[in-house]
Amino acid sequence: MKKNKLHTSSHDSRDDYPLPPFMDPTVDWAFKYIFSYEEVLRKLLNDLLPVDVGEIEYLPNEIPVRSEKDKRSVFDVICKDRRTREEFIVEMQSHSDSDMDDRIIFYGSAVIYNQIRRGDPTYRLKPVYVICLTNYPREHTGAPEDKIFFRYTLREVETNEPYGNQLTICRLELLRLRKQAEKCEGTIEKWAYYLKNMPTFAKKPDDESFAPFFAAADVSLLQEKDKQDYYLAMKNEYEMRVATEYSFREGMEKGMEMGMEKGVAQGKAEMAKELLSRGIDPAIVSAASGISAEDLKAL
Repeated sequence: MKKNKLHTSSHDSRDDYPLPPFMDPTVDWAFKYIFSYEEVLRKLLNDLLPVDVGEIEYLPNEIPVRSEKDKRSVFDVICKDRRTREEFIVEMQSHSDSDMDDRIIFYGSAVIYNQIRRGDPTYRLKPVYVICLTNYPREHTGAPEDKIFFRYTLREVETNEPYGNQLTICRLELLRLRKQAEKCEGTIEKWAYYLKNMPTFAKKPDDESFAPFFAAADVSLLQEKDKQDYYLAMKNEYEMRVATEYSFREGMEKGMEMGMEKGVAQGKAEMAKELLSRGIDPAIVSAASGISAEDLKAL
């Protein structure tokens, strides 16, 4: 993951692409682009985590690629706490899939596993934080309706005693925020509001503490090639979201008579057919539906 430097002025650009003033951070391309700016990423980490992030190093992604979905929305950084000088690793991703809970555990475990090399005399692990910025609903047991940030660790069931700090899973759930901008309290709610609503803004919000974030998401500051790449990524992403929601619901209704399990399978198959008919890359269809490339050919 490259580290970008923030621009401070716009450049001349033809209006070739009908884009809103600010990128949608829930689009994979924009997510990676915006948080490739060290200043933006440092603010997010300091606002979400119990750390004081100093140095940041962007790492090559060493998570084993098991499917096409592993290639999206994931990057690793290694950070150093200014106070303790302790290093820790952050793995960030934003996409939604039916198997997301399992993938989060897999990704975090892979980052932990990759810290130890053959021949190391001891198992000394840096803490790993998996940060998930989600734009899809998830059921929670006993959580207040207005709770948007969830942090999970390993703990003893009865005493709640922590079992080390090797793995922490953090989820900022954008859809649970139902406040307007003026009602948001604290930086976490502001992050959720901006991440959720950024593509609807006609102008930059008057919030200097988030100025680097707005600059990183400003479409007018993109180079022409980046603007084109974002447009194509956004178009494909939105088409896939619409087709996925419509086709899955339709398939579920058709398949309910065959039972829940068969109904889910039918929903996925109908969704995949719709995406393929729209010319979506089969690799993306496979990642979205969970249907293997071989089974897609059979459809």
